[in-house]
Amino acid sequence: MYEEEKIFGPFTFRQFIYLSTGLGFVYIVREKFPEYAIFGFVIMASALVSVFLSRPKKINMADIPEYLKTKRIQIGEVEHKKWLRRKIAGIQVQIMTRKEKGLMVDKNLENLLRVYKIEVPSSGIGK
Repeated sequence: MYEEEKIFGPFTFRQFIYLSTGLGFVYIVREKFPEYAIFGFVIMASALVSVFLSRPKKINMADIPEYLKTKRIQIGEVEHKKWLRRKIAGIQVQIMTRKEKGLMVDKNLENLLRVYKIEVPSSGIGK
């Protein structure tokens, strides 16, 4: 499991923004100031470096309860409840999609869903 979800292919949302910003700068510099195009490529190279240096942190299954406690402290109780609901719904969709396609359900997904559902009563989501 990763701290940030991969949204655009192999990239997280943050990495996608870095790349698209770099590409936008390269395009603008190349179109408006062709004699300074090398600076555009330097900007793009720095965007690529920042994308690959900002990889999301991988979380081990054993560390998830501690991660959830830390997440609750970081984002607050109300936002944590919303975040937890979205995570549970996302995992349930992944499990259902795999079942519909006739694929075996990933045991890590089931374990993750179980851990999140254990976290639900302590978050007071049902209240």
